[in-house]
Amino acid sequence: MEIGAFIKLQRIKREMTQEELARGIVSMSYLSKIENQKTEASPEVISLLCTRLGLEIDSERDMTIKEKCQNWYDSLYEVNDKQEIIDTYEELNELLSLVRSDSLAMFEIHKVRYYLVLGEYDKALEQINKLNDMSSAFDNLHQYYWYKFKGNYSYLNGDLNNAMRMYNMAEEKVTKIYLKETEVADLNYVIAVTHSNLRNTLEAMEYAEKAIDIFQKDYNFYRCAQCHILLGISYRRIRMYDKAIENQSLAKHLGEINNNESIVQLVNQNLGNLYATKGLTTKAIHYYEEVVRSGEDVVKLNERLLAVTSLIKRILSYRQYRKNIRDD
Repeated sequence: MEIGAFIKLQRIKREMTQEELARGIVSMSYLSKIENQKTEASPEVISLLCTRLGLEIDSERDMTIKEKCQNWYDSLYEVNDKQEIIDTYEELNELLSLVRSDSLAMFEIHKVRYYLVLGEYDKALEQINKLNDMSSAFDNLHQYYWYKFKGNYSYLNGDLNNAMRMYNMAEEKVTKIYLKETEVADLNYVIAVTHSNLRNTLEAMEYAEKAIDIFQKDYNFYRCAQCHILLGISYRRIRMYDKAIENQSLAKHLGEINNNESIVQLVNQNLGNLYATKGLTTKAIHYYEEVVRSGEDVVKLNERLLAVTSLIKRILSYRQYRKNIRDD
């Protein structure tokens, strides 16, 4: 991130006006040119501005911050310990308020993801709005995550078309930057999920296959299971039931290997849906019952309600079927 954009981000973060920051150092108009990268300020001016912002310049400490930030970015998934994520965030937030670091812009962008993981959608939107004015100064790597996390926000708020637009913009950046393969796989997965929800079944399968190819190489059983579940849903929709069962069974096996009961019960829900679609009511009821009997800490309330609703529907359907037989 250019120094002018960095100064602007720190000023906004501290809720300082341009007048407050510039007073006695430079004119407001000159500060505006620095922040908007229309001029290059001297090292002396930058040093004075950083001092007023309360920033230290410590390159050795900055290297430590970069490493801590990367580890924190990698932890921002719902399967990881939330309290540890929060504790590391608070530590980094304090450090980055004191030290001039190139990591600041990426950290501020990842705050969007952080708030989404915690379910604090209002704060995520507030952070997006705060960074909107800065986004023109982002480089390709910053823009990749900026678009991806805005896509995450739109997806979680039900705006699937905007989510897909953001994900496509992030995807366009992939060839211009270096990313870990697992990061590319994660983008492919969220694109697959969004296509699935938009009922673009073939596209969902294409991106799920791309993701699983990478997750398999990394022996990431949890992410492989997620991809197999998605493929199972897609095959059910195009009525390739044997392939659907094969993928759901693989996902269940991986969930059991990883001792992940939430994956196992998600598969049971999908197998219930699959057998209900096939008209095999007894089998559907069996899998729905598995979900309903699972612990409250395993299956979320909305998923449990879905299973209960599906179970009731199948039982009523089965009873009506038996009644029709008796009537005949």
